[in-house]
Amino acid sequence: MKEETEESQEPAEEPQKESEKIEETSDSKETRLLRLAAIGIVIGCIVLFFAIFFGLKYIYPSEPKYQTITYRGFEFKNISGTWYTDWQAGDKAVSVALRYNPLEVQNVSMVGILGKNFSDKQIYITFDPLSEDKSFKYMALAGAELGESLAKVFEKEIYAACTKNETESCLDRPIVSCADKNQSVIFLNASGPARIILRGNCLTLQGEGFELLRAVDKMLYIWYQIIQVQIIETNQTVKNNNIG
Repeated sequence: MKEETEESQEPAEEPQKESEKIEETSDSKETRLLRLAAIGIVIGCIVLFFAIFFGLKYIYPSEPKYQTITYRGFEFKNISGTWYTDWQAGDKAVSVALRYNPLEVQNVSMVGILGKNFSDKQIYITFDPLSEDKSFKYMALAGAELGESLAKVFEKEIYAACTKNETESCLDRPIVSCADKNQSVIFLNASGPARIILRGNCLTLQGEGFELLRAVDKMLYIWYQIIQVQIIETNQTVKNNNIG
């Protein structure tokens, strides 16, 4: 009976070994999972690093490249269709912004002689109110460009005027034309080829469509002394082409 008892007790050790094996297996699985998790974290951090590194190039891109030209020592930069350059006279520093650069307006012809008193304090910018409707937007752009430079930079008193009192928009405007010899007049003529005509007290800037803007920009570059020209009529060289 004793032997039978001993024999019946011996197989009890086998379940314990099996439980140890199960524990070892579960431990190895847990270790493997932890290792995979750690590897995943490392890989995730690397991926995140590169995503941030390359993503910053799009969030904070490098300075865009603009079309640039250099003209007589002035560097011009084209930003969204407008040409910018830095201009300075004495202590006054200005960022000049015009539709065309100097090279694009060089072939605008100029004739005539301006009177010595043209650069007085007051200047009238005038137009024909009976011009074609399609030309008004170009005259408005031209007047705005002229007014900004003449008022802010050259400190002139600018007055918008009409050549005749024929429409409601001219009722409260001064009526001024090139015939008014005692006034400094800029006449905007939205027809014909781009041209600048100087006659005593009157400066005519003409051109159809954007050609008018080319004439305006050339005149402004001359006043900024960025473009230097000789204006000739009947073999006489004009020396008075400054606005200051």
